[in-house]
Amino acid sequence: MSIFYSLNVSSSCLKYLSLGAAFAVGYAFYVDRKRRLDPEYKQKIRQNRKLKQANYYYSKMNGGIDQITLGEEKMQIGQIEEGITHLSNAIVTCSKPDELLRIFQQTIPPECFNLLVQAIPAAKLRRNAGFSCRPGPANMECAKIEDEDNAAANKTNAPILLKSKEMAARKGKVKEEQAAVTLGPQVHEGENVFGVAHIFASFNDTFVHVTDLSGRETIVKITGGMRVKADRDEASPYAAMLAAQDVAERCKQVGITALHVKLRATGGTKTKTPGPGAQAALRALARSGMKIGRIEDVTPIPSDSTRQKGALVSHRKWMKWMNIDTYRQPRRKAIAVIANRLHPERIVQMGPDFACLEWLMNAGSTSVLMSDGTVINDRKEMCTFLTKQGFDLHKLKAEAPSSKLLKEIPLAEASRPTTSNFVYDEKWRHISPIHMKEIDASDSVITDEGFVYFLECRNIEKMRLNFCDYFGDEGVARLVQGRPSKSLKELEIVFNPHISDATAHMLTKLKSLKRLHLYFLPYVANRQPMLQPIFIGMGYETEEQRQAYKAARVKGRGPFARHFD
Repeated sequence: MSIFYSLNVSSSCLKYLSLGAAFAVGYAFYVDRKRRLDPEYKQKIRQNRKLKQANYYYSKMNGGIDQITLGEEKMQIGQIEEGITHLSNAIVTCSKPDELLRIFQQTIPPECFNLLVQAIPAAKLRRNAGFSCRPGPANMECAKIEDEDNAAANKTNAPILLKSKEMAARKGKVKEEQAAVTLGPQVHEGENVFGVAHIFASFNDTFVHVTDLSGRETIVKITGGMRVKADRDEASPYAAMLAAQDVAERCKQVGITALHVKLRATGGTKTKTPGPGAQAALRALARSGMKIGRIEDVTPIPSDSTRQKGALVSHRKWMKWMNIDTYRQPRRKAIAVIANRLHPERIVQMGPDFACLEWLMNAGSTSVLMSDGTVINDRKEMCTFLTKQGFDLHKLKAEAPSSKLLKEIPLAEASRPTTSNFVYDEKWRHISPIHMKEIDASDSVITDEGFVYFLECRNIEKMRLNFCDYFGDEGVARLVQGRPSKSLKELEIVFNPHISDATAHMLTKLKSLKRLHLYFLPYVANRQPMLQPIFIGMGYETEEQRQAYKAARVKGRGPFARHFD
């Protein structure tokens, strides 16, 4: 019974002791937290820290002054080495060693000053040995001050040692210049190092893969999905542009300055048209400073009767009554309706050049140069220019059918080309003689329907249609039917997947053409037969070629006859 009672007493004592200990610990945490949250406590801690730092710097300053005093006394007695030691200790412990070193340079003899400069590294070692024994924050402060002293001393010692005439250079040591390490082959100035850029543009992602000319070694490979955070696959032109910029930067690092481009779509039984990122990637490579060489379309096209997945029976029998061609290209149809609709009444009122200018700016053209020297770059400048000419686009109304102007110029004849200059001047005598001279319609959305605006333009000399993939052979045919066929001197068409071999015969009607730039037309199957009829009659061919061409025309074999002999 007594044993049982003693066990109960001991267990109850343990309980009370544990509760008391827990209460004491909790109360200690409570008091400590209350003390730390008190703003006066934090203020006292800051004051103590500042006081310690001030005492440290004050003692350091006093120590430096003492060292300077001892050094001067030793040097006056004649103990030069001990004096130099004390002065070097003062320099390495001073907060501004460069200023103190300049003072010593002006006050002590040059021989002693040179010895002082040589004694500074040994003084730093002595200071480090003395500070390494100090624990706590003071040691950290000393380390910071040491770094500052080293930087200041390095800045100060370099010019002083160069100015000192009595410091002899080390013999037998020659400073070797290290050659800059560059990646890539060693080439002469003006030479280009080519690589191959494989651009695979599907409707899910855009791959930009650069290899050497053999295709065996990969230089860099970046996709559009690697440059965005939203998704692993990104086919947008913006992501393709970012990927191409990174690729161009890497190519410059390894010494590649030019690229042959191979564009590829999905191909096979799927789409043969590259995705939206192909054009953006190609432009970004060119604008990043990379020179573009040959551009090829390497989309795989099946030639072994490969059929698309699915049943042999057509699934569109129930849609035979619908015109599917109308719905195949909704984007092109929408652009043709919105930005390329023909307005004959505006041609009648504003004149063919001003109406064509309005159409070009609405379609997103880059710039237009007028005959008076005005350069128009956007719609705002176009509206300002037309307002100065007396046309308010917001208040311009369609003429009534009974108006005098429409009786003189019927709407049906407003867009028909006038061959005679006299008839042209009489027809458009109510319009200002200012006309378009140079047109840069790059990156615009002009379509075949809008080329009717060019028919009556007075005197267009230069035209750039780069990266305009919404017009094709029909648009070129309308261009050469109008007055530009006699006035156009320069024509550029770059990256257009809708231009075919039939365009060559149309371009022969441009009688004043001096410069023709055709680049990356993937659907031109035979380049040489296409260029031959353009060269004939322009002075580029030899006499034998001219005679052979005339003989072929007499036989009735067509303009491409000599290429099939």
